[in-house]
Amino acid sequence: MDKKITKILFSIDKNVNPTEGIKAAVSIAKKCQSSLVYIQTDASCVLFGSNEEEERRAFKLKYFVEVSVLKSSHPFWKGLSLEATALKAEVIIASAPAASKSLFNSGMTGVIESFSCPMLYLNPESIWNEPKIMFMPIDGRSETRQKFYTTADWSAKYFSQVKIMGLSNPKDKEDQKIVHTYTLQGKLYMEERKLRVTFEEQQVSDRSALILEKANLEQNKWVSLVSNGEGMLTKSVFQRTCEEATFPILISPYQEVVGSGAVGY
Repeated sequence: MDKKITKILFSIDKNVNPTEGIKAAVSIAKKCQSSLVYIQTDASCVLFGSNEEEERRAFKLKYFVEVSVLKSSHPFWKGLSLEATALKAEVIIASAPAASKSLFNSGMTGVIESFSCPMLYLNPESIWNEPKIMFMPIDGRSETRQKFYTTADWSAKYFSQVKIMGLSNPKDKEDQKIVHTYTLQGKLYMEERKLRVTFEEQQVSDRSALILEKANLEQNKWVSLVSNGEGMLTKSVFQRTCEEATFPILISPYQEVVGSGAVGY
């Protein structure tokens, strides 16, 4: 978890107030002791005007972080993903409305499929904060554990307490057993990395509602999620949280798992 992050990209949709996205990008750059690359797509706000060099110097004087600008003639998410791939980005900050889900569009799950590194996502209602609490919901699907490493990594950077929420189906005993196992695996994973961690387990039908409710009880928090969906006609916990959150979401892109394993994420 001590690997130095040097390639940090960020972009802010032109229809979003840029303040929170800039705060997020600056904070992460400082934590990583790194510079920033702003990806200005066709749908991004213009960070600097005609006198870019002078305004970049002013940005550095104000925030003590260097920033460069890379222009992309693509829509917001496509432009950001193309440049993230080309530059081999290690973390991305995106401030934009959530992509909508429909019969022919997989929404935010489809968006994140194009990325291979963690993303800190802020929707137009999200308020930036440095997390004292890192909420990590756990469900009964194996890929729920793919966020263990990213959650631990950023919790260590911000000295956050990890709060694990094991959320199982109240009508499915097998799901309850799996969630219990994964929750304990998550607790052990964090303890092995010397992080402060607590956990609770609840049987609940509406997982996204409980995640939003629990997270909103805390002042300074992020929620850590994996970008998996739940079927063509179902609005996933991931999609709904992206749409309704008022806090930053730490996203681990869902990866297809080959073979089987315990906590090898």
